[in-house]
Amino acid sequence: MMSLNEDLRDELAGYLDQGWSVVGYNTQLLAMGNVTHFILIQNEYALKSITFVMDRGKIMGSTITDLAPAGAAQ
Repeated sequence: MMSLNEDLRDELAGYLDQGWSVVGYNTQLLAMGNVTHFILIQNEYALKSITFVMDRGKIMGSTITDLAPAGAAQ
């Protein structure tokens, strides 16, 4: 998880500016009004999963996971 003062929304925008495409998206409603957004982005054969856990519009946690190729450089 990223610290609360880091915002992966800016990093996601940077990936999209660099030619990455959103190829999958899912939202799950959690208890007490929390929402988790799962975003799958792709650039050629590279895949990344970006997750945001939100509470009333505020990001409570977020991650970026390299899915393919394994051990991909950022």
